[in-house]
Amino acid sequence: MGRNHRFARLHVAALSASAALGAISTPVFAQAGDAMMEDDGDAIVVVARKREERIIDVPIAVTAMSQDQLEDMGANDLSGIQGAVPNVNIVQGRGSASSANFFIRGIGQPDALQTFDPAVGIYIDGVYMSRIQGALLNLYDVERVEVLRGPQGTLYGKNTIGGAVNVVSRKPDLGTIRGEASFTYGRFDEMTAKGYLSVPVVADKVALSVAGLWDQRDGIVTDPLTGKKYNDRDNLSGRAILRAQASDRIEVILSADYTRQRNALTLGYATTDLIGFDYNATFTGLTPFVIAPAQTYGHYDYQASTSFTDGEGQKLDHWGVSGTINIELNDVLSLTSITAYRKLTPDLFIDIDATTAQVGDVFVGIRQHQFSQELQLKLDMDRLNGVFGLYYLDEQIRSHQEAYANDYLRYVGTPLDFIRTIDDDQSTKSYAAFGQLTYEFTDQLSVTAGLRYTREKKRYHRNTDALLSSPLFPAVQIPSGFTFPDDLPAPFNTVDSRTFEAWTPSLTLSYKPTPDTQIYASASRGFKSGGFNGRVNGLADVTLEQDGETIIVPYFKPETVWTYEVGAKGSFLNGAVLLSAAAFYSDYKDFQARVGGGNTGITGGSFPVINAGKLRIQGFEFEALVKPAKPVTLSASVGYLDAKYKRFEDGRRPPAFSCNPTGDKITCEPAFAPPLTMRLGADYKIPVGDSATLSLGGDVRFVDKHYLSVDNRPGLTEDGYWLGNVYAQVDFDRFYLRGMVKNVGDTLYKTDGQEFSSVGNIQTVYYGDPRTWSLTLGVTF
Repeated sequence: MGRNHRFARLHVAALSASAALGAISTPVFAQAGDAMMEDDGDAIVVVARKREERIIDVPIAVTAMSQDQLEDMGANDLSGIQGAVPNVNIVQGRGSASSANFFIRGIGQPDALQTFDPAVGIYIDGVYMSRIQGALLNLYDVERVEVLRGPQGTLYGKNTIGGAVNVVSRKPDLGTIRGEASFTYGRFDEMTAKGYLSVPVVADKVALSVAGLWDQRDGIVTDPLTGKKYNDRDNLSGRAILRAQASDRIEVILSADYTRQRNALTLGYATTDLIGFDYNATFTGLTPFVIAPAQTYGHYDYQASTSFTDGEGQKLDHWGVSGTINIELNDVLSLTSITAYRKLTPDLFIDIDATTAQVGDVFVGIRQHQFSQELQLKLDMDRLNGVFGLYYLDEQIRSHQEAYANDYLRYVGTPLDFIRTIDDDQSTKSYAAFGQLTYEFTDQLSVTAGLRYTREKKRYHRNTDALLSSPLFPAVQIPSGFTFPDDLPAPFNTVDSRTFEAWTPSLTLSYKPTPDTQIYASASRGFKSGGFNGRVNGLADVTLEQDGETIIVPYFKPETVWTYEVGAKGSFLNGAVLLSAAAFYSDYKDFQARVGGGNTGITGGSFPVINAGKLRIQGFEFEALVKPAKPVTLSASVGYLDAKYKRFEDGRRPPAFSCNPTGDKITCEPAFAPPLTMRLGADYKIPVGDSATLSLGGDVRFVDKHYLSVDNRPGLTEDGYWLGNVYAQVDFDRFYLRGMVKNVGDTLYKTDGQEFSSVGNIQTVYYGDPRTWSLTLGVTF
């Protein structure tokens, strides 16, 4: 069956689900807790619209996961929700143990380099994180994680085109001492210690919480030549939150966090032969040769080698402070101020080619800091409520990069030493004003309208130097036509800047047939700023043919998307059944793509970034939570995605590497956009004696075939996979013992790819964890 026919059927199913939800008139209430339902009748509360609401009252495609749910899924960090949220794909790898690149509904960041902006925003207690480096957050003191799908701009300080991941920390309790601690031991000598303590400092006025994490695990990849381990974990994190209730109308929250990582290399596996070039004495001819074969150790079995031999690894220090002030001005208006400063300093050695050859060996040192200020004026009247906001972000980011490729080029059979350095500096100032109002015509019918104005100014400065030499032929003169230019036009050696701005509106109409069901339709526009190509190697990377003329365009333009969505959600049978469904259509323009040219020796290494064209993305999402009996909870989610290029213009590339080689036929599909994602889960609680409870549970997840590179390289393709996880936990009053097995079937699956085929034909793939087990002993009080 074709994908269009599959979408048509799923679209009919979405409309049918909407009709079914609207037809049921039994008054019921959503409930929350371990499985989003508890006998106390509390509602599932989210802050997706900047105010606390039951999730079934929010006309947005949003998934919320509580701390207990995250524990049941074995989610130590944000990567643990992979496959658990429909149409969400978390891209891991790219040589870094700390990066988290989210793709929601096929929209994500095309390149991990720091000069590209994320398409999906990650927020910690309302504070936006500007870079995907350091964004693979450990979830050790989290109250819940909310994943919003679709453009977000009229509610959030920093606009995001694909969606938002909102991480909400636990607030200190003003009246009670609370705490917990746990220790985990598992396969690969995993040792994880967690602790949390909340203490009232002044009863009902001031409270302090502190949380910490120590997480270590040996590497899962072994180098057969040396026995060294790679792809390990070595994290130390802490957070302190001070909460003060200055009066009945004023609340102040101060937060500080720190993360320290010291990891070995993160190694992938070469999927193609590495190709080098041997030049003749006059540099007028070249002969290709194989530097290293593909799949050095055959079928992948968590073995790989590297040319780094001096203990090179990855270091990251990431810290931030923030202050949030909530003021109730009167019974109608309230004001929130969020002030934050964050600093990120990763030093990453990355073996991109993942072999003993020195072809794609790099060092990337980043120094980033950001200051942000957000003001929100919230309105809460009988029929009218909303939020108006102002946002400011000042980000400074510098990097020093070194690339080593001593095995890539030869001169008359003798290897040539090659090193390239890049030093760049980018500053971003982002200003925004946004607002959203909801008016309730009746208790059932309401309309929500929002508008945002964004203005971003980016300044970029870049210097690059390259040295090509041979110790055996020191007198060899490389012809000037083959040297790497260091006189590129602005903004690559002189300061240059560019301003991007956009208006992004949204409109939602919602109808509630009953207090606990809702049907909605929405339209929203998303925007992601343009920028400068931090990988440019020559004029070809910034040159375009336009109207028969060659012009230099040193920047790429913004992306925009219009998303149209219909959905329904509701709670039935006194909270025993929760259902939600949504169908969407997105018209995506000026997609930013980092593509590669041919593998051509000294003049190779072409990495243009282009606004490739248009995408049409449509799909369907469904989530269900059912509690057929008190000890049993069943959950399910399905995401269907049909993403197609409607135009792809990559005329800079050789036809053999193009997604549109003839100009009239697109041969590629969007990367990181699996057509189908599914999850099925079950939990069962059994009383044991008078004071203990045995909990059994697990889930199975499916991620469909998808591509890990823009041009759909065969070796950078994941053919689809199933993952299964199971757990058992015994609770004894305050103590608990938990056992878990993740990836029960020991499935081999790919998570990311590195496509740098224009340098040595590099095409490297990264894999997820094999089967792991763990035992946890914990205490709560």
